[in-house]
Parts: sequence; C-alpha cells; structure tokens
Amino acid sequence: MKKEKIAYAWKDRKRIFGLPLSFTRYMLSEDRLFLSKGFLNVTDDEILLYRVRDISTSRNLFQRLLGVGTVTILSSDKTCPPLVMKNIKDPVAVKELLHKSVEEMKLRVYLSILRWDIVPFSISMLIHKKGSMEVNSPFTPLPL
Repeated sequence: MKKEKIAYAWKDRKRIFGLPLSFTRYMLSEDRLFLSKGFLNVTDDEILLYRVRDISTSRNLFQRLLGVGTVTILSSDKTCPPLVMKNIKDPVAVKELLHKSVEEMKLRVYLSILRWDIVPFSISMLIHKKGSMEVNSPFTPLPL
C-alpha cells in the first residue's frame, strides 16, 4: 500500500525559549489539523476542521518577548475537544489561517449536505415538455 503524501498549509513545532526543540508538531492540511507528540513513542491525533467551534490566542509577557504564543482550539471532537498548541511562532497569524480554513471547510461541508438535500426536491420540480417529463438520476450531483 502506497503512503499518500499530504499537502500541508502550515507546520510548526512547540518551541522552547523560542526555538523548535521539542517533539510536538502541529500541521494544518486542507481539511484537518494534525498533532504529533513524542520521540520514541509517537502519538498522532487529528481534528476535522468542520468540527472546530472556537479559536483563541493568549500570550504572556515571556511569550511576547520570544515571539511565541498559545492557540487554543475548542472542537466537538471526542478525542481532544480542547487542543492547546503551546509556544508556537506568530500565534495571531496562525489563528487567522485556522479561522479561514475552518470557515472554508464548514462551507464546503454545508454545501455538500445541502446539495444532496436538494436532489429529492428537484425531482418533484420536473421540467414538463409536451406532457412528458425529463428526469435526471436522483444521484446525479447538482452543479454548484
């Protein structure tokens, strides 16, 4: 089985004194946020972006001096509802990137659900031409 390469929009590590010296890694793809912890025993977790409920940032004085901060993500994910990304570089920019990615993913999921909810209603709104009906398959996706 060939391993599929994931394109990441953003990657960072937890930083110690502003340097990426830890084994905690954060990665953001088009549809998921990944968390990987550990060196010998590696634990991987992911959050689907459409499950994210809230994003916040915090920076204490020491973090501000080092140019790092904490981004907290609240989600409806069962494995890690509050994901705390500590000591990451430029937390405000990361929060904005996450916000845009989350909103885009939620819109995509909403439109795909809406698209399939409309299909049964579109069958009832058939086009009548000279007493005959033209029907597309109910499983044909509607154009967006």
